Amino acid sequence: MLYLQSCGGPNIRTDVALIYLTSTPENALVLIDDIPIGHVDNLQEQVTVPAGSHRLEIRAPEYLSYKADLSLEGGEVYGLIIELWPTLDELDD
Repeated sequence: MLYLQSCGGPNIRTDVALIYLTSTPENALVLIDDIPIGHVDNLQEQVTVPAGSHRLEIRAPEYLSYKADLSLEGGEVYGLIIELWPTLDELDD
């Protein structure tokens, strides 16, 4: 599940976008453009990226990964809520 909302934010540079990110599970790993940048719970739920197109991936052991191509405008603040689904092996337990 993904929820994405965009709104202008105060004091945001026009060459970057700010992503507020929450996920289930909270310790999911965040990758931007295939580069691991940390776990959601350690990022204090926010990530700053250059404006433009980016590949987002959220992954956690025993859960299906989430992948999306995002087009982010500079000076914007985006909110993402992502719920990863357990793998079939986890559902069988």
